[in-house]
Amino acid sequence: MRTRLLRSQTLSVALAIRGVLSLPTAGAIGPRIGSSPSLLIVADRAQFLPPSSHSPIFSDRQSTPRASDLYDGDCLPSSSHSSTDRHPFPRVFSRKFSWQAAAPQRGSGILGDEFWTKPMGSEVVDEKELKKKGSYWRKQDPEYQEAKIIASVCNVLQRCEWTLETERALSELNVKLTPFLVYEVLKRQRDAELAFGFFEWAKYQPGYRHETAVYTRMVMIAGASRKYEAVQALVSEMEAEGCERNLAFYNALVEFFSQAQMLDEALHTLDTIKACGWGPTYFTYKCIIHSALKSGNLRTGADLFMEMMQVGFMPDNTTINMLIDSFAKTGQLRTAYNIFREMIERGCVPDVYTYTIVIRSLGQKGHMDSAMKIFRDMIAAGVRPTSFTYHSLIHAFGREGKVDEAVQLVNEMVGKGYQPGIITYNILIDAYAKAGDWDGAMELFERAKGMADAVTYNSMLDRAVKKGDVHAASQLFEQMGATGCIANKVTYAILIRGLTKVGKVEEACKLYEEMKRLDLKPDATIFNNLIDCLGKRRLIDLTMRLFQEMKEQGVRPDMCTYNTLINRLCKAGQIETASKIAEEMAEAGCIPGRVTYNCLINSLGKARKIDAACKIFLEMQRKGAKPDVVTYTCLIDGFFIAEKVDSALYMFQEMKKVGCYPNVVTYNVLIDHLIRQGRLPAALNFWQEMKEKGLTPDEITETILGRIPPNSRNGHGGGQDEADK
Repeated sequence: MRTRLLRSQTLSVALAIRGVLSLPTAGAIGPRIGSSPSLLIVADRAQFLPPSSHSPIFSDRQSTPRASDLYDGDCLPSSSHSSTDRHPFPRVFSRKFSWQAAAPQRGSGILGDEFWTKPMGSEVVDEKELKKKGSYWRKQDPEYQEAKIIASVCNVLQRCEWTLETERALSELNVKLTPFLVYEVLKRQRDAELAFGFFEWAKYQPGYRHETAVYTRMVMIAGASRKYEAVQALVSEMEAEGCERNLAFYNALVEFFSQAQMLDEALHTLDTIKACGWGPTYFTYKCIIHSALKSGNLRTGADLFMEMMQVGFMPDNTTINMLIDSFAKTGQLRTAYNIFREMIERGCVPDVYTYTIVIRSLGQKGHMDSAMKIFRDMIAAGVRPTSFTYHSLIHAFGREGKVDEAVQLVNEMVGKGYQPGIITYNILIDAYAKAGDWDGAMELFERAKGMADAVTYNSMLDRAVKKGDVHAASQLFEQMGATGCIANKVTYAILIRGLTKVGKVEEACKLYEEMKRLDLKPDATIFNNLIDCLGKRRLIDLTMRLFQEMKEQGVRPDMCTYNTLINRLCKAGQIETASKIAEEMAEAGCIPGRVTYNCLINSLGKARKIDAACKIFLEMQRKGAKPDVVTYTCLIDGFFIAEKVDSALYMFQEMKKVGCYPNVVTYNVLIDHLIRQGRLPAALNFWQEMKEKGLTPDEITETILGRIPPNSRNGHGGGQDEADK
């Protein structure tokens, strides 16, 4: 019966290794507490400890503060207040501690009292080394013979992959297996397949039965090797074997779920640990906190961080830095800074990474005074800035257009012994270019020529294109190729944008074809620029072919793509095709907006299809797109073109009723069409109304009014009733 059960479980693990079985659900790891004591491997020895002796019951602790307490605001640092000013961040930190590499604490390891750091254990034991130390082992360690056996087994496993020959070699050792021996062998394996092979072989040896510590080690190996399905098989097999689950086992599951970003399962396991009466270890908290922060669950991570502090565990700098960085990266800079200040108040010593995170975050938000205040505090505290710290500040000053401050920091960085590399040059070149100092950017570019990379050239190309100097951009591109610097997708996107901007569609299309030859996949922006340029040249067939190619290449058209295409089709008079594209747009889940509807209404109106334009107008409102002044102006123009003057004047009054106020373009349309219709008094009344509303006539207005005889401008009268219809 036992043999049949073991072979069934062997099949389960084998299937799991091959990725057949599914992942466990949260309910599959619930507590199973037996009457026998829990086996914990402590300091490489097997000790039997009752569950209650490991840690106090969680329910006896004080209530845990809420993460929402973190979100009380406070001002950022300035030269007028110290970084240790008081503020409403919750006082949950019960002791002072150093941020510098906290020493391992009791209960911090995955196995409880063992500070476990490497999931796959140490190197394989060398039997020759054991022989050299034989006298020491005989005198000091009664388990010398067992250590020799472990070394012999490890050396067999080290020879090759798991085969029948491996099984024969192990059998020839004639080893009497114990759970401790199997555990120690597994701990030393770096190859997961060999570990699984040995684990399966061991279970069939006479007089041997896997125990909890062995299953725990296998869960750790499976998790570290990303064999997630194997974990479920191991848990099921452990259940069938009647093995008791202990804190070490649950910690292994916590690590597994955390690595797999299965936060709900990790939290469920944490609840199970508490329900069993064990206190979670530092390792338990750290794994789940890191998993929560990586997955963007900041409140969960902050809750657990505060709970961990409340029960007396001291977080290391990695955890604290990750918490601050997570809040900063999600735009919650004030909360991140409050955590930083509170830690300093509680006696923590921030390291260079902590300072750099805060400085970088402040700089990205433009708080340069605050960033420099923290930077000076950092130096005063004796913490040496890294080149990345300097680059964060230099880049922030450059983005703000403060080139002098950026250069000053570069000089300071050089004074500290850091040689400026291409990253420094790239930041400064970009800063000079953004500040409009093209000569300064070119001077730095000439200095950096020997080490210039794609980022350097892209920055120069971008500035040349924005200046409209396509010739200079083309020369830079040729120079880039001559120096052996490989152009990337960004390079081509910049050049295509510049060429299409000045109407050089042939050159732009050549670059597009070159991209395809180099297997550089164009993005939506590149396609949009090309579609717009081709459409402007009325090359509609090429435009539609490019649009189809865009979809075939797996690039999803965006709102800009559809609006650009519809606009160009409408201007080319292909309104039916434009309407079909609008329908395709809606089917693709890209909801047409006001720009799309305005384009269609304008084109239909100019084509004397005013009824179709009115249908689009009604559909627009039904779909939730609110008409604006452009919409009404297009409709008024369409009614006039269709010689429906009364409808045009009615739409003008409706426009004002709904609170949409006419602009100069609206009045230009009214005045122009009324003059063409021979209704001069009404046109002059609208001109007078336009002036009374404070609207300044533009060149088009003056051109339209130029068609009115001068003596008629001042002598107009009547016609107001017609204008008010």
